[in-house]
Amino acid sequence: MLTLDPSVINSVERLTETRKARIVMSCMPMSAKRISEFAAHLVRAPMCQITFVGQFDYYVAGSYGLWPTLAPDGQAPLAYSLCKYAISANHPVFSDDMYTDDDRRIREHPLVGEYSARAFLAVPLKGGDDEPVGAITVLDTAARSWTAGDLLKMSDIAELVGPVVTEPSDAPLPITSLDTAGLLHSMQEAFVAINYDSVVVGFNRAAQELLGWRPDQVHGQRIEKTLCPDYDEQIISRLLLQLRFAPSQVRMRQQLRLRHSDGHVVVGLASFSMVHGSAGSLLCAFITRPEDSIP
Repeated sequence: MLTLDPSVINSVERLTETRKARIVMSCMPMSAKRISEFAAHLVRAPMCQITFVGQFDYYVAGSYGLWPTLAPDGQAPLAYSLCKYAISANHPVFSDDMYTDDDRRIREHPLVGEYSARAFLAVPLKGGDDEPVGAITVLDTAARSWTAGDLLKMSDIAELVGPVVTEPSDAPLPITSLDTAGLLHSMQEAFVAINYDSVVVGFNRAAQELLGWRPDQVHGQRIEKTLCPDYDEQIISRLLLQLRFAPSQVRMRQQLRLRHSDGHVVVGLASFSMVHGSAGSLLCAFITRPEDSIP
């Protein structure tokens, strides 16, 4: 049963922390939009939003794939919020099928009636005093069974994003940073990133476990020297060309033959996207074995 506790939502302490956390989040080096995109990809959901809950409205710090009319000015009435339930409970909440949920508030939620939302998973974000100030929420327009792995991934992201540390109101607000390296290394999916010269610039712990190479053996090396025995077939070059000017949300899925450090070939299913940032554009691949992948 979901909890909606007005005493928690309207707490002066929580609302104060929420106002400060909204400012701090806007200063983070990795934007809330990028974190939302990353989270959606990680659990294979079409939508994600990072929100902060006020007394009467909720505020969208960043989103990916969200319905454009839901919060066109970056905020919406609290009636449209799902994150308020994660705030009240102070722990993750979810529904596999909002149409048939046991709780009438979910079955009759405005996101169901007006936007055909069908499933959601919301994990609270904490402020500096451990107050629940917001949530990171993934949504789907199809019913789905959220797995323990989905919950773990979303909780990891929420933990790495927060607590959104704030100072007392009479002190300047700090600029905080997301531990991006820690986030990548905590993932269960192998992650590899290369630049336009086909040089490996990202390689996480799961990639090391899958392929046997140590990061220092592949970082700064062209991919055909280590990871990709089929480079002569121009797979990577073709992907770089096809995705060069594509938005970050455009992805391509392809089976890929990779070289293990001991020489044998590992077949993986890779999801490719081009990430554009201050460091340039990188071709990023999330790789799983075909038998571990979700169709």
